[in-house]
Amino acid sequence: MILTEKFKRWVYFVSTPLRHKYTHWKLYRDKVKPLKILRFPHYVLTRRADEVKVFDNKLKMLIGQMMMTMQNVPWGKAAGLAAPQVGRSLRLFLTTTEIFINPTMTKTTLERECKEGCFSLEPNKFDYPVKRAQSVWVKFQDVEGGWHNEKYNGFEAEVIAHEYDHLDGHCLASGDIKLTAWQKVLFFFQALRYKLGI
Repeated sequence: MILTEKFKRWVYFVSTPLRHKYTHWKLYRDKVKPLKILRFPHYVLTRRADEVKVFDNKLKMLIGQMMMTMQNVPWGKAAGLAAPQVGRSLRLFLTTTEIFINPTMTKTTLERECKEGCFSLEPNKFDYPVKRAQSVWVKFQDVEGGWHNEKYNGFEAEVIAHEYDHLDGHCLASGDIKLTAWQKVLFFFQALRYKLGI
C-alpha cells in the first residue's frame, strides 16, 4: 500500500510519545511565550551556528521557549525546530522526541527522494524536493553536557537532517530564491547588527 507523505507524518506524530525527559521542561514551558520564527532571507539563517559552550538555566529556558514555539506554530504542528530559526545562532535543535546540542552526523546510509517543508520559507508549502538518508547516526550532547551516540531511521532521520542543515546555514531551496534590492540591504544590516552584538 502506498502511503501519502501527509498520512505518514500524521502516523508519526500520533505514534510517537514525548520521552520522559521532556517533562523536565514543563516548568520552563509554562512560564514562557513562543518565539518568532525567522523567515528567509535573514543573516542568522545563512551562517554556521556557534557551538553551545555553557550548559545552564539560560539554555534550559531557551529550550523551553523552543518547545513552546514548536507546539504553537500557526501553520500546523512542527516536526522539529533549530535555534537559528528563532534568531539564536547556536548548534541546537529539537525534534518531537529529542534535544540535540552540538550534534555531529557520524554516519549516514543511502539517500532517497522525499519532499519537505520549512517554516522559515513558505510555511504552508511541503513539496520542496530533497534527498535524505534513510538512517543517520548522530553524536550529540544533552542539556547537562553529556555525550550520546544514537541511530535514527525513516521520517525521524529526515527531520534530523533537515534541522541539522539549519545549523550549517542551509534552508530548503534557498539557493533558488532571488533577493530583491531591499532584501539585500536588510540582510546587510542584519549581518552588521549581529557582528556588533546589538
